[in-house]
Amino acid sequence: MTRGPRTETEWKLAIVADAPETTIERWSNAPNEPFAEAAGRFRLGPAREVRQRDTYLDTSDRRLGASGIALRVRTLDAKAVPRITLKAAALTIADGLARRPEEEFDVDDSTTVIPHAREVLSRWGVDLALTESASATQRPDMPETVRALCRAFGFVVIQDRTTRRITRSIHAEHDPESKDENARPSLLGELALDTVTFPAGERFVTHREIEVEAVDEDAAGSLEAFVRVLREASDGELQPFDSNKLALGFELEQAAAAGALDRHLDERGNLRPSFYPWLATRNSERRGGRVGDDSP
Repeated sequence: MTRGPRTETEWKLAIVADAPETTIERWSNAPNEPFAEAAGRFRLGPAREVRQRDTYLDTSDRRLGASGIALRVRTLDAKAVPRITLKAAALTIADGLARRPEEEFDVDDSTTVIPHAREVLSRWGVDLALTESASATQRPDMPETVRALCRAFGFVVIQDRTTRRITRSIHAEHDPESKDENARPSLLGELALDTVTFPAGERFVTHREIEVEAVDEDAAGSLEAFVRVLREASDGELQPFDSNKLALGFELEQAAAAGALDRHLDERGNLRPSFYPWLATRNSERRGGRVGDDSP
Protein backbone atom coordinates (compact mmCIF):
# COMPACT_ATOMS: atom_id res chain seq x y z
CA MET A 1 0.00 0.00 0.00
CA THR A 2 1.24 3.46 -0.92
CA ARG A 3 -0.06 6.55 0.81
CA GLY A 4 0.97 9.95 -0.36
CA PRO A 5 2.36 12.28 -1.05
CA ARG A 6 0.40 14.08 1.64
CA THR A 7 0.93 16.84 4.17
CA GLU A 8 1.28 15.68 7.76
CA THR A 9 -0.27 18.12 10.24
CA GLU A 10 0.44 17.48 13.90
CA TRP A 11 1.00 19.07 17.28
CA LYS A 12 3.94 17.86 19.39
CA LEU A 13 3.89 18.32 23.17
CA ALA A 14 6.78 17.26 25.38
CA ILE A 15 5.83 15.80 28.76
CA VAL A 16 7.83 17.97 31.15
CA ALA A 17 7.27 16.33 34.53
CA ASP A 18 9.15 14.59 37.33
CA ALA A 19 7.07 11.44 36.74
CA PRO A 20 6.31 11.54 32.99
CA GLU A 21 5.17 7.91 32.91
CA THR A 22 2.25 8.92 35.14
CA THR A 23 1.14 11.47 32.57
CA ILE A 24 1.21 8.80 29.86
CA GLU A 25 -0.93 6.46 31.92
CA ARG A 26 -3.31 9.25 32.86
CA TRP A 27 -4.16 10.11 29.27
CA SER A 28 -4.25 6.44 28.28
CA ASN A 29 -7.21 6.04 30.61
CA ALA A 30 -8.61 9.57 30.62
CA PRO A 31 -12.41 9.83 30.55
CA ASN A 32 -14.11 11.97 27.95
CA GLU A 33 -15.64 14.56 30.28
CA PRO A 34 -13.02 17.36 29.84
CA PHE A 35 -13.44 17.13 26.08
CA ALA A 36 -17.20 16.63 25.90
CA GLU A 37 -17.64 19.84 27.89
CA ALA A 38 -15.26 21.79 25.64
CA ALA A 39 -16.24 23.83 22.63
CA GLY A 40 -16.40 21.40 19.74
CA ARG A 41 -17.41 18.43 21.94
CA PHE A 42 -14.63 15.87 21.48
CA ARG A 43 -14.62 12.17 22.26
CA LEU A 44 -11.65 9.81 22.62
CA GLY A 45 -11.66 6.25 21.39
CA PRO A 46 -10.28 3.28 23.36
CA ALA A 47 -6.53 3.03 23.93
CA ARG A 48 -4.44 0.73 21.75
CA GLU A 49 -0.78 -0.06 22.39
CA VAL A 50 1.94 -0.99 19.91
CA ARG A 51 5.71 -1.35 20.06
CA GLN A 52 7.52 0.10 17.09
CA ARG A 53 11.09 0.31 15.90
CA ASP A 54 12.14 3.25 13.74
CA THR A 55 15.36 2.98 11.75
CA TYR A 56 16.59 6.01 9.78
CA LEU A 57 18.87 5.63 6.78
CA ASP A 58 21.05 7.95 4.73
CA THR A 59 24.03 7.71 2.42
CA SER A 60 27.49 7.86 3.97
CA ASP A 61 27.83 11.44 2.69
CA ARG A 62 24.34 12.36 4.02
CA ARG A 63 22.75 13.17 0.67
CA LEU A 64 19.22 12.78 2.00
CA GLY A 65 19.81 15.01 5.01
CA ALA A 66 21.44 17.65 2.82
CA SER A 67 18.29 17.62 0.68
CA GLY A 68 16.06 18.06 3.74
CA ILE A 69 14.71 14.51 3.51
CA ALA A 70 14.46 11.78 6.14
CA LEU A 71 14.02 8.09 5.22
CA ARG A 72 12.49 5.89 7.91
CA VAL A 73 11.78 2.18 8.08
CA ARG A 74 9.18 1.33 10.73
CA THR A 75 8.52 -2.19 11.99
CA LEU A 76 5.74 -3.03 14.44
CA ASP A 77 5.57 -5.84 16.95
CA ALA A 78 2.19 -7.05 15.74
CA LYS A 79 2.70 -6.43 12.02
CA ALA A 80 5.12 -8.31 9.82
CA VAL A 81 4.95 -5.76 6.99
CA PRO A 82 7.39 -2.85 7.50
CA ARG A 83 6.48 0.65 6.37
CA ILE A 84 8.90 3.00 4.61
CA THR A 85 8.33 6.74 4.97
CA LEU A 86 9.99 9.75 3.40
CA LYS A 87 9.53 13.03 5.24
CA ALA A 88 10.57 16.56 4.33
CA ALA A 89 11.76 19.14 6.84
CA ALA A 90 8.88 20.33 9.00
CA LEU A 91 7.54 23.86 8.89
CA THR A 92 6.82 24.78 12.49
CA ILE A 93 3.88 27.15 12.77
CA ALA A 94 3.39 27.86 16.48
CA ASP A 95 2.69 26.16 19.82
CA GLY A 96 4.05 22.80 18.71
CA LEU A 97 2.09 22.72 15.43
CA ALA A 98 4.11 21.55 12.43
CA ARG A 99 3.32 20.63 8.85
CA ARG A 100 5.49 18.70 6.43
CA PRO A 101 5.13 16.62 3.25
CA GLU A 102 5.48 12.86 3.55
CA GLU A 103 5.01 9.75 1.47
CA GLU A 104 4.93 6.18 2.68
CA PHE A 105 4.44 2.65 1.45
CA ASP A 106 4.19 -0.81 2.98
CA VAL A 107 6.74 -3.46 2.06
CA ASP A 108 4.24 -6.09 0.95
CA ASP A 109 6.74 -7.94 -1.25
CA SER A 110 10.46 -8.07 -0.50
CA THR A 111 11.24 -8.48 -4.22
CA THR A 112 9.75 -5.07 -5.08
CA VAL A 113 11.00 -2.97 -2.17
CA ILE A 114 14.18 -1.80 -3.93
CA PRO A 115 12.58 -0.62 -7.23
CA HIS A 116 9.69 0.92 -5.29
CA ALA A 117 12.04 2.76 -2.94
CA ARG A 118 14.11 3.96 -5.89
CA GLU A 119 10.99 5.24 -7.64
CA VAL A 120 9.79 7.15 -4.57
CA LEU A 121 13.26 8.61 -3.90
CA SER A 122 13.46 9.78 -7.51
CA ARG A 123 10.06 11.44 -7.16
CA TRP A 124 11.55 13.34 -4.21
CA GLY A 125 14.48 14.49 -6.31
CA VAL A 126 17.07 11.92 -5.13
CA ASP A 127 18.43 9.59 -7.81
CA LEU A 128 20.61 6.83 -6.40
CA ALA A 129 22.45 4.15 -8.30
CA LEU A 130 22.24 0.57 -7.11
CA THR A 131 25.48 -0.44 -5.41
CA GLU A 132 25.04 -3.91 -3.86
CA SER A 133 27.28 -2.53 -1.11
CA ALA A 134 28.53 -4.70 1.72
CA SER A 135 27.59 -1.93 4.14
CA ALA A 136 29.22 -1.83 7.55
CA THR A 137 25.73 -1.45 9.03
CA GLN A 138 24.68 -4.99 8.09
CA ARG A 139 24.13 -5.91 11.71
CA PRO A 140 22.16 -9.13 12.10
CA ASP A 141 19.77 -7.46 14.57
CA MET A 142 18.56 -5.04 11.88
CA PRO A 143 15.24 -5.79 10.11
CA GLU A 144 15.67 -7.48 6.72
CA THR A 145 14.15 -4.47 4.92
CA VAL A 146 16.82 -2.21 6.44
CA ARG A 147 19.61 -4.59 5.43
CA ALA A 148 18.23 -4.85 1.88
CA LEU A 149 18.11 -1.07 1.47
CA CYS A 150 21.65 -0.72 2.86
CA ARG A 151 22.95 -3.33 0.44
CA ALA A 152 21.16 -1.82 -2.57
CA PHE A 153 21.87 1.87 -2.04
CA GLY A 154 24.90 1.89 0.26
CA PHE A 155 22.82 3.38 3.07
CA VAL A 156 24.04 3.53 6.65
CA VAL A 157 21.90 3.61 9.77
CA ILE A 158 21.90 7.11 11.28
CA GLN A 159 19.38 6.42 14.05
CA ASP A 160 17.66 3.35 15.48
CA ARG A 161 15.13 3.83 18.28
CA THR A 162 12.15 2.08 19.86
CA THR A 163 8.80 3.48 20.94
CA ARG A 164 5.98 2.26 23.10
CA ARG A 165 3.03 4.05 21.51
CA ILE A 166 -0.48 4.24 22.91
CA THR A 167 -3.04 5.70 20.52
CA ARG A 168 -6.60 6.94 20.92
CA SER A 169 -8.75 8.17 18.06
CA ILE A 170 -10.18 11.70 18.39
CA HIS A 171 -13.75 12.32 17.28
CA ALA A 172 -16.04 15.32 17.04
CA GLU A 173 -19.08 14.40 19.10
CA HIS A 174 -22.44 14.27 17.36
CA ASP A 175 -24.36 17.54 17.69
CA PRO A 176 -27.34 16.82 20.00
CA GLU A 177 -29.40 19.47 18.17
CA SER A 178 -28.94 17.72 14.84
CA LYS A 179 -32.06 16.09 13.37
CA ASP A 180 -30.01 13.33 11.79
CA GLU A 181 -30.52 10.40 14.16
CA ASN A 182 -28.03 8.24 12.24
CA ALA A 183 -25.17 10.74 12.45
CA ARG A 184 -21.97 9.36 13.97
CA PRO A 185 -19.04 11.16 15.59
CA SER A 186 -16.64 12.19 12.82
CA LEU A 187 -12.98 11.19 13.02
CA LEU A 188 -10.68 14.20 13.42
CA GLY A 189 -7.33 12.61 14.15
CA GLU A 190 -5.25 10.58 16.55
CA LEU A 191 -3.77 11.12 19.99
CA ALA A 192 -0.42 9.32 20.34
CA LEU A 193 1.24 8.87 23.73
CA ASP A 194 4.87 8.04 23.05
CA THR A 195 7.56 6.62 25.31
CA VAL A 196 10.68 6.80 23.13
CA THR A 197 14.01 5.14 23.91
CA PHE A 198 17.12 6.54 22.22
CA PRO A 199 20.69 5.25 22.28
CA ALA A 200 22.97 8.06 23.49
CA GLY A 201 26.60 7.19 23.96
CA GLU A 202 26.84 4.07 26.08
CA ARG A 203 23.38 4.34 27.61
CA PHE A 204 19.72 4.58 26.67
CA VAL A 205 17.63 7.69 27.26
CA THR A 206 13.84 7.88 27.53
CA HIS A 207 11.78 10.83 26.30
CA ARG A 208 7.99 11.08 26.48
CA GLU A 209 5.73 13.20 24.34
CA ILE A 210 2.20 13.50 23.02
CA GLU A 211 1.40 13.92 19.36
CA VAL A 212 -1.96 15.01 17.99
CA GLU A 213 -2.23 14.35 14.25
CA ALA A 214 -5.08 15.55 12.04
CA VAL A 215 -6.59 13.23 9.45
CA ASP A 216 -6.68 16.15 6.98
CA GLU A 217 -6.48 19.93 6.77
CA ASP A 218 -10.21 20.30 7.39
CA ALA A 219 -9.86 18.58 10.77
CA ALA A 220 -6.84 20.65 11.83
CA GLY A 221 -8.93 23.68 12.79
CA SER A 222 -11.06 21.62 15.16
CA LEU A 223 -8.04 19.89 16.67
CA GLU A 224 -6.50 23.22 17.63
CA ALA A 225 -9.25 23.54 20.23
CA PHE A 226 -8.65 19.93 21.32
CA VAL A 227 -4.95 20.63 21.94
CA ARG A 228 -5.84 23.70 23.95
CA VAL A 229 -8.18 21.67 26.18
CA LEU A 230 -5.53 18.96 26.52
CA ARG A 231 -2.92 21.45 27.72
CA GLU A 232 -5.32 23.21 30.10
CA ALA A 233 -6.15 19.88 31.72
CA SER A 234 -2.48 18.93 32.17
CA ASP A 235 -1.39 21.50 34.79
CA GLY A 236 1.56 22.77 32.74
CA GLU A 237 3.07 19.32 32.13
CA LEU A 238 2.57 19.49 28.35
CA GLN A 239 4.81 22.01 26.58
CA PRO A 240 4.97 22.75 22.83
CA PHE A 241 7.94 20.91 21.38
CA ASP A 242 9.64 22.02 18.17
CA SER A 243 12.14 19.15 17.82
CA ASN A 244 11.21 16.08 15.81
CA LYS A 245 12.39 12.72 17.14
CA LEU A 246 15.21 12.37 14.61
CA ALA A 247 16.65 15.77 15.56
CA LEU A 248 16.17 15.00 19.26
CA GLY A 249 18.14 11.77 18.91
CA PHE A 250 21.02 13.68 17.33
CA GLU A 251 20.92 16.26 20.14
CA LEU A 252 21.05 13.52 22.77
CA GLU A 253 24.07 11.90 21.10
CA GLN A 254 25.90 15.25 20.97
CA ALA A 255 25.05 16.08 24.58
CA ALA A 256 26.24 12.64 25.71
CA ALA A 257 29.51 13.02 23.80
CA ALA A 258 30.08 16.44 25.41
CA GLY A 259 29.35 15.14 28.92
CA ALA A 260 26.32 17.44 29.22
CA LEU A 261 23.58 14.82 29.36
CA ASP A 262 23.91 13.04 32.71
CA ARG A 263 22.75 16.03 34.75
CA HIS A 264 19.48 15.96 32.81
CA LEU A 265 18.76 12.27 33.49
CA ASP A 266 17.24 10.54 36.48
CA GLU A 267 18.52 7.19 37.73
CA ARG A 268 16.32 5.30 35.24
CA GLY A 269 17.46 7.26 32.19
CA ASN A 270 14.36 9.46 31.94
CA LEU A 271 14.92 13.02 30.76
CA ARG A 272 14.39 15.48 33.62
CA PRO A 273 12.29 18.65 33.14
CA SER A 274 15.54 20.67 33.12
CA PHE A 275 16.49 19.20 29.73
CA TYR A 276 13.73 20.87 27.73
CA PRO A 277 14.49 24.55 28.42
CA TRP A 278 18.17 23.74 27.89
CA LEU A 279 17.37 22.25 24.48
CA ALA A 280 15.10 25.20 23.62
CA THR A 281 17.97 27.59 24.39
CA ARG A 282 20.35 25.62 22.17
CA ASN A 283 17.82 25.60 19.31
CA SER A 284 17.26 29.33 19.69
CA GLU A 285 21.01 30.00 19.62
CA ARG A 286 21.40 27.80 16.56
CA ARG A 287 18.65 29.65 14.70
CA GLY A 288 20.34 32.91 15.67
CA GLY A 289 23.66 31.72 14.28
CA ARG A 290 25.25 31.06 17.67
CA VAL A 291 25.87 27.63 19.11
CA GLY A 292 26.15 27.76 22.87
CA ASP A 293 28.45 25.51 24.84
CA ASP A 294 27.23 22.13 25.99
CA SER A 295 26.64 23.03 29.61
CA PRO A 296 23.13 23.93 30.71
